[in-house]
Amino acid sequence: MTRLQGGTVLIEHRQTIGVAVWELLWSMEHVTAQRNGIGLVNHAEPVKAEEIARDLRENARTVRRNLRRLARGGFLGLRRTPKGFQIGVQFHRLNHRPDKNVRSDSSLHHAADREAALAEAQ
Repeated sequence: MTRLQGGTVLIEHRQTIGVAVWELLWSMEHVTAQRNGIGLVNHAEPVKAEEIARDLRENARTVRRNLRRLARGGFLGLRRTPKGFQIGVQFHRLNHRPDKNVRSDSSLHHAADREAALAEAQ
């Protein structure tokens, strides 16, 4: 289970995250590896919005909209593929560390490095 440091992370960002908090928590819970400061969801394999919607008991269209909101806010890196979304959790934006069970390759903090890591993950 993902633990939030100090419990204040989401409160600090509540205006930006808004109703997308559930998709953010889902993504954080499904981080399986970390590369260059990005938490890779499902080993960077594409995830269908329908799968997230089923888990959250929401409409897939709502999930897509909320994922885009989180990407615009800098909380997620998204890459749309024919098989779904590749999702990267931007831990630096959340001032959050993943569980100790998540493997970490490095902790670079430059935006270009984070984007490159998400691109490499495909």
